[in-house]
Amino acid sequence: MAAPIELEGRNLGEKHKHFNQLVKEATATQTYKIDEFNVEEGDIKNLLKIDVANKKRDVNYILKVLLNLKDTTRAEKFYEYEKSPEKAVYWLPHCSAEFILQHFAKHIDHLKISLIQRLCQKNILVLETFVDAYSPIPKRTNI
Repeated sequence: MAAPIELEGRNLGEKHKHFNQLVKEATATQTYKIDEFNVEEGDIKNLLKIDVANKKRDVNYILKVLLNLKDTTRAEKFYEYEKSPEKAVYWLPHCSAEFILQHFAKHIDHLKISLIQRLCQKNILVLETFVDAYSPIPKRTNI
C-alpha cells in the first residue's frame, strides 16, 4: 500500500490549493490511473481519485464508489463537498434518513424516478414531499 498523500500548506486554504493542483496535474497528463477506491488508503488519496474521475467524467467509477460507500456520515460529507446540486443528489441515498429529508426538497426538480424510489426506501416522508410538490390538488389546511 502506498503512503497516504499529505497536503502541503499552513492553513486550509493553502491545503485546498495544493489539492486542486494535484487534481490539475493528474488530469493534465492523462496518465493518472484511477485505481480501486480503498478506505484504507486515506481520505485525501480517495478524494483525489474521485475528483480526477469527476474531471474525466468517469461516471462508472463514481457510481461504483457510491455503491461501495456504506458510512452515512461519510456520504453526508461527500454530499456537502459537492457543489453541483445535480451531482450532489446522487449521494443522498447513502445518507441518513434525517439528512435525506432535510436536503431532498432542493433537488425535487432534477430527480429521476429511480432515485426517488431509492430515497423513499430510506425515508417514506420523501414521497409525501414529492407528492405535495407536484400535486395539482392544493394541500388541505385545517380551519
